[in-house]
Amino acid sequence: MHSFQWKMSMCSRIGKYGLVRQSNFLIILLIVADVSAQQPSKDEPGLTANYMVDHPVANRWCPPIRSTFFEAVRDFSIVGRRRIRHRPNGGYGLPVVDRVADQHLLHVGADLGWYQVGEPVFAVADGIVRISYGPPQGDDAPQKSGDQALLWGNYVVIEHRVSEDEYVTAIYGHLGADRMVHVGDSVSAGQQIGTIGRNHRRINGGFKPHLHFGIRSGRLIEIGATFAVFQINGQNRSIKLQAVLDAEIEVELSDPSLRLGQLELNGKVFDFDYRDGKIFAPSAMLWSVPSRPGFELVGYSLSIEGWNDPVAFLREQAADTNPAPFRLNPGR
Repeated sequence: MHSFQWKMSMCSRIGKYGLVRQSNFLIILLIVADVSAQQPSKDEPGLTANYMVDHPVANRWCPPIRSTFFEAVRDFSIVGRRRIRHRPNGGYGLPVVDRVADQHLLHVGADLGWYQVGEPVFAVADGIVRISYGPPQGDDAPQKSGDQALLWGNYVVIEHRVSEDEYVTAIYGHLGADRMVHVGDSVSAGQQIGTIGRNHRRINGGFKPHLHFGIRSGRLIEIGATFAVFQINGQNRSIKLQAVLDAEIEVELSDPSLRLGQLELNGKVFDFDYRDGKIFAPSAMLWSVPSRPGFELVGYSLSIEGWNDPVAFLREQAADTNPAPFRLNPGR
């Protein structure tokens, strides 16, 4: 019977966002390193032992900030005394200066709300909060602007169900420190989840104030994906997700000869159960590994494959012609 603790590794960084090399092992280790400050605790509202797989189909959508569609078609606007030049659809799909192997990286989201510090940010549809993260504080917090934990500042990731078999995951980056949702929360269309953060490396990652809004196809963790990697005697072993049930997940080990008893992940211990020739673990484990290989939380990528033009996507959902009403957080 084995009990393992996850190990972490440093990953490369390019430009203003982190770019993970083409190695699933490094991607997973980056994710595990980054979630320690945002995984749910038993004191957080909305947390359940289950992973909440079958949340309802979203039937109404809205933009993430009030000026989304206005900015998407404007060449420029004036915010305070600043003249802001807008790129089409917030710059989605456009090449940036940074390159990898002489190939320009592409912007895979829409940058909106320039210099609108404190502007409310809303959930674009009903969904489940999968990540709600803020940079670590205190004496042990990262000190350099290039540290991975500071790249995005505060951000929220919400999973939305578009149809019976179609999901998307929305990323709301560079928020203020007043995030208003927790991991595991059910949110509704138009619910305020935060605000645009001010320029500070421990608040919005150190960028000129704006909202980075991205729409990624699929769920955060897909059936059949390798969602966890660990080492035994210097050799990599992996865990693949086979099924998500009510209160447990079915998994498959890359080494069938292994028989895991427990796994310690970010200070929490999960037991494995063997029955009928299958391996099961608590579905709560997925809260501690909230991403899948290939789902890099970056603003740039070598390809837009798997991403959606976020403004065009919202138009397809009638978020411009029949939007869900905005609801400010009480007290604002």
